[in-house]
Order: sequence, then structure tokens, then C-alpha cells
Amino acid sequence: FHGEKDTIVMQHLIDQMNKKVLFLAPHLSTGGMPEFLLKRIKALSGFQIYVVEWANYSDEYVVQKNQIKKLVSNFYTLGEDKTELIDIIKNNNIDIRGYFSWMG
Repeated sequence: FHGEKDTIVMQHLIDQMNKKVLFLAPHLSTGGMPEFLLKRIKALSGFQIYVVEWANYSDEYVVQKNQIKKLVSNFYTLGEDKTELIDIIKNNNIDIRGYFSWMG
């Protein structure tokens, strides 16, 4: 619906969408990443949010990470086996094809 100006058409398109959003974060330890993601999650009401943390570098200073966990019931941190990401996508029926199709 990028570029659509008619709000009725946009709402119809949104209603037809798979309302699942997957965020793949490199980490949610200290720094700007957890704060950035927290703001994005708060802005996406009405969507089922999935967060996958690629690696956990620290369990200290995780205020935003804990807030994300409270907002999102689907939170995962990958361990050594990064192919676990594929299982998360398949088990939750997350359609990633739509994302890649509009990227060109």
C-alpha cells in the first residue's frame, strides 16, 4: 500500500494483510538498538509482533529489552544454532515472501 493516498483503500489493504511482523534484531543489549525497536513496536498496534534476538551480549542494562518482552508475547533469543530462526518462521506461519517481493 506504499504510495496509496485513499485512506479507505489503505485500510482495506491493511485488513487483507497477514498482520504478523517479525523483527530480527542483532542484539537487544545496551545501546540504541533496543530503544529503536521499542519505539517501533509501540507504533505498530494491531499487529502480531515477533522479535528474534540474534545474540545476547549482556544481561545488564536491559531496561528496554525487558519492556519489549512485556509488550511482545513472541520473543526469542537465538543460541548457537542460528538455523532456529527458520523454525520460528515456519512454526508461527510468518510470511516473509511479501517483504522480499516489494524490496525488488
